Amino acid sequence: METKAKGLTVLVIMAICTLMVPVAAQPTPFMVQGYVFYENGDERNNPIVNVLNMNTSQEWQAERNESYNYYQLMLANGTDVNASKILLFNVTSPDGSQSNITEHNITLGFTNKRS
Repeated sequence: METKAKGLTVLVIMAICTLMVPVAAQPTPFMVQGYVFYENGDERNNPIVNVLNMNTSQEWQAERNESYNYYQLMLANGTDVNASKILLFNVTSPDGSQSNITEHNITLGFTNKRS
């Protein structure tokens, strides 16, 4: 999913990761990851990516690296995120001069995937 606004483009990739855990009833990890670009296609390294669950008001800040435009955030499927929830991505450049706000609806297809 791509959204353009105020100079930044956000690419959001979501996946469910299956881990072999011997304890029953453990939530399945839900990986949110993506890349941030300027409108012209250049990489925007070290983006600040905050993710808000619009339904529960839980908020997280994604991990990032100052040398890359990649970000990632591990959530718990069934605890932090469920089908029909809306995640709001608030992405800003490190100096705060550019921003992008993107909403993403979580579908049953996302929460049922295994990768």
